[in-house]
Amino acid sequence: MPKSKTLFKTFCWVALVISLAACACNPAAKEKSPVLAALTHIDGEYVWNKKLSRHIYNKMALIETIVSPENPEKLMTILANCIDDSTPSRSTLNGKHLSLGVICYQALSQTAYYEPTDSTGDIKEFWPGHILPTANAQEMRAAKRAWLDVVSAKSYILY
Repeated sequence: MPKSKTLFKTFCWVALVISLAACACNPAAKEKSPVLAALTHIDGEYVWNKKLSRHIYNKMALIETIVSPENPEKLMTILANCIDDSTPSRSTLNGKHLSLGVICYQALSQTAYYEPTDSTGDIKEFWPGHILPTANAQEMRAAKRAWLDVVSAKSYILY
């Protein structure tokens, strides 16, 4: 076989190995769990509730249907890891599509409760794990870190 063909084959094999390694190391390249895929495709909407002075998600019952068959501990890990996922979802706020991370946070907040306390045992006034559907990328990353700590310590209460 000519030297140029051997070199080309070697190059192709090296490129293939590097590509496979990149996919294995990149979580975004991996296929999403069925729960996340289902959450992405909910045609939900956050609607302003005057009485409560906040946005309420109109597909909470559908989220319950999607997440209820899952193992709660596995689900908590999946949802907490998803909070900063910027993948566009079908759900909206004021006509703008929201990231999957916002919907994962909604699912997480419907699944578990966590009450942050300070060193004296008093409830904290602010905790980065609580976000609004209008949260920016920095707030979502902070919420993910906060929830991952809660999940690893198993400090939450399931509903």
